[in-house]
Amino acid sequence: METEERKKILIVDDDPMVLKVIRSYLKDIYKVYCLRSGEEALKFLSMQIPDVVLLDYMMPGMDGPEVFRRMQEDERTQGIPVFFMTAVTDRDRVLECMEMNPEEYLVKPVSSSKLLKKLSDLFEKES
Repeated sequence: METEERKKILIVDDDPMVLKVIRSYLKDIYKVYCLRSGEEALKFLSMQIPDVVLLDYMMPGMDGPEVFRRMQEDERTQGIPVFFMTAVTDRDRVLECMEMNPEEYLVKPVSSSKLLKKLSDLFEKES
């Protein structure tokens, strides 16, 4: 019998295949929400607070860094851990991302074992 509520994870990525794959990694362990834009993410975050956000770095419209900046400006969301996900691995992009100080920086394609380990470590550290 489950004694505690499952952790909530918000995945934000404009690629529906990425959403589908990552959701498949997590759905049996966590409560998973999938959104396809930064604008949708901010709307969701105004109504619900997930335990972690997996955020695509590059999206059309409002990109990951802009969503992250807005989350940091809002008292309700500034403490939510963010894992940036990106397919871009050039040194400047990685440095730019790390300067924003996200919880994690993951390179796509994200492996299930690596993602599950990072999430497990995060939640263990928080408890």
